[in-house]
Amino acid sequence: MSTPLRYRDRKELFRDKPREHSWRKKNSPMSQYYELIASFSKDDYQVYEGLMHRFKRPSHMAAYCAPRTYSKPITNLVSLRVQDKYEHMKVLMALRHRWTNIHERGIDEFNKNSDNFWVDMAKRIQKRNINKFEVYEDWEGPEGLLVLVEFLKKMYETQNGRCSLSNEKMQLLKLKSGKNYSMCSPDRKNSLKGYTPTNLWLVTFWANQMKLDTPKNEFIRRIHSIATVHKLNKKLLNPD
Repeated sequence: MSTPLRYRDRKELFRDKPREHSWRKKNSPMSQYYELIASFSKDDYQVYEGLMHRFKRPSHMAAYCAPRTYSKPITNLVSLRVQDKYEHMKVLMALRHRWTNIHERGIDEFNKNSDNFWVDMAKRIQKRNINKFEVYEDWEGPEGLLVLVEFLKKMYETQNGRCSLSNEKMQLLKLKSGKNYSMCSPDRKNSLKGYTPTNLWLVTFWANQMKLDTPKNEFIRRIHSIATVHKLNKKLLNPD
């Protein structure tokens, strides 16, 4: 998994242009801070990171900045750090995502070891089971996570790394931008039941997105119906 960045490392990842955020939508938990985040220039952000590196305690940073002249975005964020460390950290993480290439670095670190992929998938399955379905006993907790990871790896090998629905080769990689539609994805054969050894198979992300909660046989029937009506031509078969 991605390791914490030192200040020196983060400086090497500074961006010249800001990255836009997907949470610029209404009702996003971060929407109340959008104006503050958007008001930070590259210089403001770099100055603030320097202050964060120098002052580990919020009160010390505030005392240092009070008699000095800093831009409004910086002073507002200093105040937020003193008032609410948790909210401050959320804004700071958003600024780091906006003004550094930390996202790309994190993806590179993640993709270096396929174990990261399986652990991430197993954690998502555990969370979905807890939230919606009765938890499969052998997959509960930290020890169950390890059992589930090994189960997923074995299933991938049994399927020869191919999607159970399309037979397409599945990928164990995340992309730095956009969706990896060939990425390996866990799917429930019967969407009315939870994630269990007999109700789980691995498919490509695009197949999972298309199927959603549709029963397996009904999904295949619909795909066959579409394929019958829309004859494939060479351009569709070879879009590149």
